[in-house]
Amino acid sequence: MSENNIEKFDILTGRVLAKLYANFPVPVMLNSDEFGIKDEVEAFLSSETATSNKEKNDEAIFFSSTIKWLLKNELIDAKQNGSANFYDVCLTFKGLRLLKKVPKSIDEQGKNIGEYLKSGVKSANNELLKLVVNSLYSYGVDIIKD
Repeated sequence: MSENNIEKFDILTGRVLAKLYANFPVPVMLNSDEFGIKDEVEAFLSSETATSNKEKNDEAIFFSSTIKWLLKNELIDAKQNGSANFYDVCLTFKGLRLLKKVPKSIDEQGKNIGEYLKSGVKSANNELLKLVVNSLYSYGVDIIKD
């Protein structure tokens, strides 16, 4: 089943935030290839026989755009290295605050959003990731109002 951009964004956002939550407060590297996305620019530069593949390049742009959106909305702090690689990536105070919220809509064991994201990644449950990221958006609106 093919996901639309919003679903892909929710899943990727969930996976990125889960990694940052699991490693907090230690900054990490985010390489597009660890999320199943090949950076075509780096592949081209490191290969003599590289060919352009628009679909793969679109995926790298999507990855980079997702990280930039998280940066712009102050959930993470990061520096970019290459077209789809980021370093010194860490949750901001706002991002950590959101991930520590316990969502009433899916609260089964008193786990916070960060723990649910880690569980979703560990079990490869994309539906859970989408559900939890949508809960995160609801809490984000409340924090913006504060």
